[in-house]
This record gives sequence, C-alpha cells and structure tokens, in this order.
Amino acid sequence: MIDSIVGPGFDVGTRVAEGERGPWKTLKALTLILMASRLVLVCQYVQSFWFTKTYKRTQLPMLAIAATYLVAAIVYFGLFFAFKSRGDKINHTCIVWYVVAILETLIATCVSSVWRRGRVISFKGSHLVQRMSLLTLIILGEGVMGLAKQCQAIVKSKVFDFSGSTITNIGSAVLIIYFLYMLYFDWMTEEHFGTIKQQIWAFLHFPLHLFLVLAVEGQ
Repeated sequence: MIDSIVGPGFDVGTRVAEGERGPWKTLKALTLILMASRLVLVCQYVQSFWFTKTYKRTQLPMLAIAATYLVAAIVYFGLFFAFKSRGDKINHTCIVWYVVAILETLIATCVSSVWRRGRVISFKGSHLVQRMSLLTLIILGEGVMGLAKQCQAIVKSKVFDFSGSTITNIGSAVLIIYFLYMLYFDWMTEEHFGTIKQQIWAFLHFPLHLFLVLAVEGQ
C-alpha cells in the first residue's frame, strides 16, 4: 500500500533549490503513513495487554513493545516538519527512518529474547516461519508479474522485438527467480528450531527481502 501511494514520487536524493517544490509532499505523506502504522501497532499491543492483564509476566514486555512503537510514531511525526528545502544541501532526514526501523527491530528482538522462557513473548510456536515464507513468495511472484509486464511492453512496442538477446535476457530473469525460489524453499524445514536461532533467522529476512525486491525490480 505504501509503495503504491508514494512510490512514483519517492526520491530522497533530489537536490532542490530554494523556492522549488521538491519531493517534500511525498516524503511527508510517507512519514505520516509510517506514524499511523505504528499507532495501529500500539493499539494492538495495548488491547493485548488489556486482555492478558491477569498474567503478570506479560505486562512489562507488552508495555515495553507498545512504548517502543509509540516513541517511533512520535519520531515519525516529528520528521513531518523536517522535510523541507535546505538550499543547495541535500536533506538527509530520511536516514532517521532507517535508524528508527532498525532500533524497533532490535528492541522487539531483545524483548522476545529476555522473556522467551515460558513462551511469555517469543516467536516459539508461532506462525512466523509460514508468514516469512509467504512474504518471500509474494516478492518473487511480484518479480514474475513485472517480467510478464515487460514482455507485454516489448510486444506492443514498435522499437524492440524478440531478438536473440531479448529472449536470452528474459530466460535469464526467469531462471534467476526460479533458482532464488529453489534456494529458499528447498532449505526450509518443518521442524521448529531454537528460539534464538529463530530470532536471528527472522531478523535476517529484512536484508534478504530488501535484496530480493532490488533483484526482481532490476530485471
């Protein structure tokens, strides 16, 4: 959803002179969307805290996660006022997005690690593996759809045709997606592994999915 709303106008590296409009409207919209998503998470964790308030062991970790996302929402809202022209200098405010996202992930992982005993709050026994696998499959599927659209564009174009080099490029792109699929899902195991290993496995999916998106978009 975020990509469809702000994707066409997203450009954090544009150098904008004073008086020009620049990409600030798009960047402000994105930071407000990020703020709203974190507030939704806060509401969800507060709701979970309310329904599980009789379990004393869950109170502190629930409140810690809710507070983390609340602080993140406040930071994202503050960035709304930071996106503006700075003359000949490039506005690097967007770097704060990545810093906050990494800190959110680290805090959630640490809370899960500290309260993993007794499965108070942890990934153990959850559907995390299935969710991550489904998200990976969606990314690869988007790459196939993008490749199909490019083939349609070639058919409709009067400039390009299906020459030997074009067919080779398309075939290579299909093989890349196929091998990525095989490399990921052939190593999947049905057995649940340790809590710490599962957290590391989940954390590594952030750069993995980022690289997959770049790979399928670059084809």
